[in-house]
Amino acid sequence: MGLSDVELSLLRQMLQHLNTHKAFPRVADFERQNEEHKAVIEELAELGYLCTQEKHYLLTWKGLWAADAEAAQQQVAACDVLLKFLRQTKPSTSAKPPQLAEIAKAAGVDIRDAARSLTFLDEYLPGFNPEFDPKTGMIASLLDVDFDALTDDWPPRAIQELGEGAGPWLRRLDIQGYRPFRTFSASFRGLTVIIGANASGKSSLFDFIRFLAFAAQNPLPVEIDPGSAGRTLFHAGGPEQIKYELDVDLDLRRPLTYAVTIQGPVGQPKITNEELCSRSEDFGWRQPFQYIRRDKSANFIFNRKERFKPRPWDGPANELYLRRILDPSFVTAARFRSYVAAWRVYSGFDVSATSATRRPAIVQPDAVLTHDGGNVSAVLFSLMTEHQESWQELETHLRVAIPGFQALTVKARGGPGTVMALFREAGVSHELPLADLSDGSLRFLCWATLCLAPNPPPLICIDEPELGLHPRALPVLAGLIRQASAKCQILCATQSPYLLSQFSLDQIAVMRKEDGQPIFVRPASSAALREEIDELGDQALLQLYLSGELEARS
Repeated sequence: MGLSDVELSLLRQMLQHLNTHKAFPRVADFERQNEEHKAVIEELAELGYLCTQEKHYLLTWKGLWAADAEAAQQQVAACDVLLKFLRQTKPSTSAKPPQLAEIAKAAGVDIRDAARSLTFLDEYLPGFNPEFDPKTGMIASLLDVDFDALTDDWPPRAIQELGEGAGPWLRRLDIQGYRPFRTFSASFRGLTVIIGANASGKSSLFDFIRFLAFAAQNPLPVEIDPGSAGRTLFHAGGPEQIKYELDVDLDLRRPLTYAVTIQGPVGQPKITNEELCSRSEDFGWRQPFQYIRRDKSANFIFNRKERFKPRPWDGPANELYLRRILDPSFVTAARFRSYVAAWRVYSGFDVSATSATRRPAIVQPDAVLTHDGGNVSAVLFSLMTEHQESWQELETHLRVAIPGFQALTVKARGGPGTVMALFREAGVSHELPLADLSDGSLRFLCWATLCLAPNPPPLICIDEPELGLHPRALPVLAGLIRQASAKCQILCATQSPYLLSQFSLDQIAVMRKEDGQPIFVRPASSAALREEIDELGDQALLQLYLSGELEARS
């Protein structure tokens, strides 16, 4: 079930109180402040978004993810720091467990932050026997700790799934008849890092996702997929037909399936089937609800408020019905169209000497980085003027990744309404334009800008971001990608062992060919691989990838 604005507001009030006062709000005080919403608070507790402890309302992990995904990611990392210390300090059976002040000092954090992290850990780890502070609602001391229960598998899958469940997310994509894909199925999470040999289908997968975004906004041209012009579009040996089906969680209330059949040949594309429907019986109806139906027997669209009055619909054979649903009264279908149309694929940035990336850009409010990075100065201007926190974070990452970098700014340059990013470098007395930035530094600036955007596209495909970057920058880039995945869904393809080693096994997918056909598999589903990586430590994933075993054994 999704959350209303009132429910989200209540959860965010709790988080703000926790951040400001280093304590969870007292039940009586919070209910008095929100007296008109007392029933909503009770419902949030019943649904598991909050609980009570020592007369305080505590946010659960579920509530924290709903209130602020980025704060939840930061809390996951903070809990990991404390867990590492606790695992390393297993005392003898007769010794007392480490206490809060000792844990905080060893972990290098404030004692109240340590109490907060222990409180969140207590929800998912069975190893604690805590005593709670009646003043804060947080753990005050540990009466006992079952150190054997302090698993290395942090965060547990249940917490990761909470982060992936907020939506909108592309859960599954099935493709038939497109280029190398005779029949292909892939399942995605909030962050999926894809590896695979050359010609395993990674680029074709990203090209197809780009095509889906194109088709949601444009009629199909004679070549059907503009990105495949000059290539064999239909799978060799199969019919001149493309079928695809995707499962999307538009939000927690709207799990949807969208299925389309495009009939060839090239030069005469025709959409013969199109259906958008609910994926399950979550709506309380015996049959999935159809928002769009297009086939030989019927052509209509539905508005849920007019459930029993389907609206006849028609359009050119080479256009999706979805493309023409701009009427906001068709809430779900219109939102689904906007969601798919906003997908972006980034296959590297044009940093050549005459590229738009190095020239002034026209100012745009809340600009989204273009596929080639040509408007990076406009996006940076938006960050600098409207999102200072993100801007400061960007400068911090640039100082780590680019030797000699000192500061970044954006100023009016090139004519009315245009701006140019300028940077300062150690040993240089004046500001330098992006035209003078090295290719690798400019690529990193574009990736970092994309990842730190406050309102990124809902689905971002990143193809081999390691190209042209120094290995020292890759851990920074990996951290930025993980951080961005708290705000949007990310699919990242890489050939870099070092970049891959920055991610967990659960985040990795392998594409390889069996009998000449691309397949998509999750190495984490192999118990033997998981056990081997756990035993051999941090370098095991890197070594398995370099040897080819990670792909072969998946």
